[in-house]
Amino acid sequence: MIRTRVAPLVLTLVAILCTVPAPAHGAWPHPTTANLPVCTATATQRWAALAADGAGGILVAWMDGRGADWNIYIQRVSADGTPLWTADGVPVCTATGSQTYPVLAGDGAGGAIVAWEDQRPDDGGAYAQRISADGTPLWTTDGVRLCAAANGQSEITIVPTLPAYAGAANGAILLWKEDRTGVDEDLYAQEISPDGILQWPVSGLPICLSSGSPSGTRMIPDGEGGAVAVWYDTRSDGDVYAQRIHPSGITWWGDNGYPLCTASGYQTAPSLAPDGTGGAIVSWSDNRIGDWNIYAQRISGGGVTAWTTDGVPLCIATAGQWLSTTASDGLGGAFVFWLDQRNGLGDVYGQRVSSAGVALWTTNGVPVCTVSGEQSNVLAVPDGTGGALVAWLDSRGGPTNVYLQRFSASGAAQWAADGVPVCTASGGQSDLQLLADGLGGGFAAWADRRAGDWDIYAQRVDRWGCLGAEPMIASVRDIPNDEGGRVKLSWDASPLDTDVLFESIGTYRVYRSVPA
Repeated sequence: MIRTRVAPLVLTLVAILCTVPAPAHGAWPHPTTANLPVCTATATQRWAALAADGAGGILVAWMDGRGADWNIYIQRVSADGTPLWTADGVPVCTATGSQTYPVLAGDGAGGAIVAWEDQRPDDGGAYAQRISADGTPLWTTDGVRLCAAANGQSEITIVPTLPAYAGAANGAILLWKEDRTGVDEDLYAQEISPDGILQWPVSGLPICLSSGSPSGTRMIPDGEGGAVAVWYDTRSDGDVYAQRIHPSGITWWGDNGYPLCTASGYQTAPSLAPDGTGGAIVSWSDNRIGDWNIYAQRISGGGVTAWTTDGVPLCIATAGQWLSTTASDGLGGAFVFWLDQRNGLGDVYGQRVSSAGVALWTTNGVPVCTVSGEQSNVLAVPDGTGGALVAWLDSRGGPTNVYLQRFSASGAAQWAADGVPVCTASGGQSDLQLLADGLGGGFAAWADRRAGDWDIYAQRVDRWGCLGAEPMIASVRDIPNDEGGRVKLSWDASPLDTDVLFESIGTYRVYRSVPA
């Protein structure tokens, strides 16, 4: 039997004459027991962080135990699945003492800004470094200290800022918590320029100094060069607060954050996505009625909640629901996915909520994965075409493996029921991260124990749910002297062309679009 793969081609005469070859994606491994080794150095590598490089590829950072202490390393992988820098990564920081829990933001120029928690004996705290597109550290050796306060910083999050002008690199805003007073923990932030210069007070910009301790911080860009942060706060019992940070270094929503939910019981583990107008959609776990459920709230760029006081319920099914993840739907609403115990062990469910706070899918959510075994570490991102990608760790086969699913805007699963396997290697996987490729597919990175010690692996999944499998146009060139009548089209074949498990692909269809 011959299967047909469709490679759509949309061209005009102008595009034919000035087309730049599109990056190929055919080199990514196909078998789910293969995947791309990012770092398999001796000792242990954990806690992968993931960002786009702006050229169709990815940047992956991790904490690395190959030295005397934990250090930070990074690797860039091209769009076609080729590691571009030194094998097993380039060092970001190898200072004395441990460096752990890296976070990562692309710098808009092919490189990245990396931040981490640092335990070097002289001062410690939060540090950052910028790595160029060719893998060269650009700032002070072993990083720039982000905060001059004596107490250590933890739970660091990062978002990129806007570049000063078109084509320039961007800096980053970083948020952390610390016990500066010795009484309770507080939140502080700092902006660092593309040149590694701190933009706000050297002790950090206060974000929340209330009584009690904030935790579970998350942050996203606000689309205007600033950021929106959320956390749960113990100033009463456990509530959800948010703050918008202006790029000039001021807070917009009150001195200690704006309360999104102060209902009875506990609210915890918030996640958020941009609403497109400087605000955010925030979801969280909530036990106000007994079992843990999922609620959400929208806050405008001006700091005003738009939905029912204390949030709208997205799932109040029996048993428990918790650890939600939120992704923008591009229309002012969001996709929310979570872990769910209504069937016993943890499954994955999801819901889409409109910009007006109306649940658009089945009441209490649609099932994403209800297969036997336990699911965990659920993540979601927009798929770039109006839907969402969902990833999770799955123990259906024994040790936890990596699975993905794609959902349309209407709530229909686009790939195989209960998700497609991305990694089923022995030993188990952990520390999962997810990034969209903008074409309906995405990249996953994780810590992997197939060889005994933990290593770092990655994989691309195309919009069809295949592992690095789609054919990609490599070039479109005009045939000279025929007045635009013909073109020469070259493409990189899919690895499924000769894969007997998927039957042979014998033909491609090419479509050309011309002006009306």
